[in-house]
Amino acid sequence: MAIANLLLYLVGVVAVVAMWRGLWGLMDIYLWPKNPKRSNNWASFIIGFGLIATVLALVAP
Repeated sequence: MAIANLLLYLVGVVAVVAMWRGLWGLMDIYLWPKNPKRSNNWASFIIGFGLIATVLALVAP
């Protein structure tokens, strides 16, 4: 059971990083449009948010 929790925490950390990467990318596009980044910002945000939601659904009682 401890390994399962560790795995969930690891997935959660990766999800948070991916979500913030996507959010910063979106800020680069919409807040500073003259300096856009070439990346899949929406995909990173959606995947990160989806992973966070999944981990919370699995961990919540």
